Amino acid sequence: MDASKSNERRKRRRLLADELMVAHDADLMLYSGPITMHGFNHVEEDLRARKPKRKNVFLFLMTFGGDAHAAFRIARCVGANYNRLTIVITDACKSAGTLLCLGAHELVMSDGGELGPLDVQLRKQDEINDFGSSLDTMQTLQLLEERSLATFRRYLLDIHLGGQLSTRMAGELASSLAVGLYAELYKQLDPVRLGEVYRTMLIASDYGERLVKKGRNAKEQAIGRLVGGYPSHDFVIDRDEARELFHRVREPTEKELELAELVSDSVDDLDDLNVVWIDSDDPEELEEGANVPATVGSRAEESGAEGKERVGSSPDPEGSVPREAHSGDDAHAAQLPATPQPN
Repeated sequence: MDASKSNERRKRRRLLADELMVAHDADLMLYSGPITMHGFNHVEEDLRARKPKRKNVFLFLMTFGGDAHAAFRIARCVGANYNRLTIVITDACKSAGTLLCLGAHELVMSDGGELGPLDVQLRKQDEINDFGSSLDTMQTLQLLEERSLATFRRYLLDIHLGGQLSTRMAGELASSLAVGLYAELYKQLDPVRLGEVYRTMLIASDYGERLVKKGRNAKEQAIGRLVGGYPSHDFVIDRDEARELFHRVREPTEKELELAELVSDSVDDLDDLNVVWIDSDDPEELEEGANVPATVGSRAEESGAEGKERVGSSPDPEGSVPREAHSGDDAHAAQLPATPQPN
């Protein structure tokens, strides 16, 4: 892009930002990249150093996911400094990003914006960078329960009606047959692992319950659906679906969408962390990266072997490791699933 076009875009972005700030009495912030404690530290430090200039805040959020603990802290930190938090979503805002959205008063979603389930992921046993969904374990348990009960009922009716045996005798025979079929499968389930899965699923739901008290935007049963109501962690929750989960979800205005597009143009990769005040006094800040922290890739490499639970991060179709970085501050930090970036 030549210098003249770049300057025009900066001026247009600043004009749109000024209009939005005045119209909503709101500061404007961009958070893109992994949700980590590193990112929370930047948000907290920026808020403390800059101090809110206005009553409300618009947070432009783009992320594939990350640390559930960090998402909770970011939402609480921003919410404590402003009367009203509006989150603008025009791109991926998955897993831990969705958890952060539970603390907002309003969601502004474009046609291209998407949320994702709060699907906790656990490190697979004997693996370093291979994660599995907590839903895999819970759905396996549910499937075994449904199939074993269906088998028992079928055998009970067949033996009782077809063999002309008493209900008691038919029940004993049906029970023995069902147990024989499914006992070996049940023996493969580790009760300690089941408890671990249940505990990690509580992380997202308990954080969500606390966050919704601020914005009061999530509908009843929304958290339950987000934690366990979707078949896959990369399930797309678009604006229409989001309206089934949240009270206040709207389309962006033309100017809000234009500003979001101008802001997103400065984001090269959602693997890199960017925490930027859009209404900065430095009009070149977004392009030049003056307020863009270093990426958290090195932290992820250093601590990748430590983290045990992720609130959702999955390998891409080629089998690469999960996208979101882990702060390494907590050896058992929960992470929400990150969705592979579209090609």
